[in-house]
Amino acid sequence: MIRQLVPMRGWPRARSLAPDVDVRPRLARGTASTVLLQAAREAELTVLGSRGQGGFEDLRVGSAAVQVPAHSAGPVVVVRPDAMPTGDGTRIVVGVDGSPASLAAFGLALEEAALRGAAVAAICCWRDDGPPAGPYWQPFVDSQAIRRGAEIRFHEVTSHLTAKHAGVPVTTEFLAERPERALIDATKGAALLVLGNRGNDSPPCLLLGPVTQIALAEARCPVAVTPPP
Repeated sequence: MIRQLVPMRGWPRARSLAPDVDVRPRLARGTASTVLLQAAREAELTVLGSRGQGGFEDLRVGSAAVQVPAHSAGPVVVVRPDAMPTGDGTRIVVGVDGSPASLAAFGLALEEAALRGAAVAAICCWRDDGPPAGPYWQPFVDSQAIRRGAEIRFHEVTSHLTAKHAGVPVTTEFLAERPERALIDATKGAALLVLGNRGNDSPPCLLLGPVTQIALAEARCPVAVTPPP
């Protein structure tokens, strides 16, 4: 049985939207993050809003919308009220940087696309700020060759994973842009953005990777966050 979690206040609307789906409210004691993380252990997917009733007025993403994706053992979808899909719902965007969490994100994007009859746009970004200066410069390093190798590896990995979902149309883009900007721009008209909880360049002090945190606040569609497998 597949179980998806929604906040208790949302269950009447969920029942009205999908009367054939078994929707049950649950009242529990504890903080929202703690209760949702405990319940998420038994769920295939957890869904929550980007912020609750607490916090200050200009808060864009609440604490639960950061803590639950950061610590959940399964995928979490965060929905902002002003970021509902505006297109036809046939495109899912996924960010891939080779990290274990991003590869899990690509798998989830393929599964969601297969269920929705949608296509997947896989995006990998190469940040090339020029050769490093000073003591960090390395001799005999061909940055262009490294970039070409990364692009080849990106297409190899996505092609291999796509083979498991042969019926899902997949496009790949290897862009020389900042990942947060490229991904957010790509969410215009998309049904879903899927990201890993932490990328390759995520500082260990952060609960979520910086790209994922920015996407939760700025993406133009719901954001699904996946942990490593």
